[in-house]
Amino acid sequence: MNVLLCDDDVEIVKTMKNYLDIYKDQGTEHFIKCVSDPDDLLIQIKINKYDIAFLDIEIGSVNGIDVAKALIENNPNCLIVFVTGYYEYVYDAFDIKAFQFLHKPIIRERFKDVYNKALKEYKKRQSLCIFNTTEGKTPFNPFNIKYVETYYQTVKIVTKKGSYYSNVKNCKTIKEALSEYDFIQIHQSFYVNMNSIRKIKNDHVILEDGEELPISFQRRQEVLEAFNRFIVRG
Repeated sequence: MNVLLCDDDVEIVKTMKNYLDIYKDQGTEHFIKCVSDPDDLLIQIKINKYDIAFLDIEIGSVNGIDVAKALIENNPNCLIVFVTGYYEYVYDAFDIKAFQFLHKPIIRERFKDVYNKALKEYKKRQSLCIFNTTEGKTPFNPFNIKYVETYYQTVKIVTKKGSYYSNVKNCKTIKEALSEYDFIQIHQSFYVNMNSIRKIKNDHVILEDGEELPISFQRRQEVLEAFNRFIVRG
């Protein structure tokens, strides 16, 4: 697991590194990269993929929000934790679905709590579900599935890299397997990964790639409340 620690204050980076070192004795393997120089940071996010990143909102002349976007582009499952004393960027951070916030000064117990949550989420995101498709038994990372669509006797599993098809008799099994990964039924035909939703607008959801899916009238309030809980929890 690759962890990025980034702040233009070297002492803050050292503090986080010291907090992380305790996990070496607990069997958790880490590659930890500590960065304080903005130029070095821009190089690192281009050449390495990180699974968890602790980022200052402002790293010298570099905007931490922009860094987070680049990290997610390089690894969509990267968990972003913003380390900051600023509050004016909170809405921008929600827009990219930051995993957590750590407020300065960094308290050991708070850091430990946030990191344990991130570690648990990281392990969850490494899991695989195996479904019967027209291509045989196919493994899926649930976080790479955007949504599942059912129509007539067909189930369409739409992922970030393409679509797969299964018989409708497998639909219940597929939905049950994905239920613990923040999927929600927005319409009789669409079972959607909330990690893939950018926003909800009127009677449809807009996904990260701009695709729009309908919300049935009966489910609008339920979907809106569930998505709000999901955002706040994140």
